[in-house]
Amino acid sequence: MDTAKMLFYRNLLFRCLLVGIGIAILLFAATFAFYDLWMPLAMRVFTLEEAEVSEQVLGTLLNVRLILLFFFLTPALALHWMSRRSQA
Repeated sequence: MDTAKMLFYRNLLFRCLLVGIGIAILLFAATFAFYDLWMPLAMRVFTLEEAEVSEQVLGTLLNVRLILLFFFLTPALALHWMSRRSQA
């Protein structure tokens, strides 16, 4: 793979990471801001207790973090490392 392609994919993955972090922050803020509003609705719709719904929300936020780290940041850092070596 030539350097121009590596730089393109690296920049694409870094930008995807930044957009993903922005969306994750918005998701966390919306969850925190409207927790009292949507919690009774979620409990009724899914017939779960409050602790179970909270556990699912926390699991979702953790999964978003893992996806951002391992699907976007790790390959972007690897491409960054490879592009630096090929330029030297």
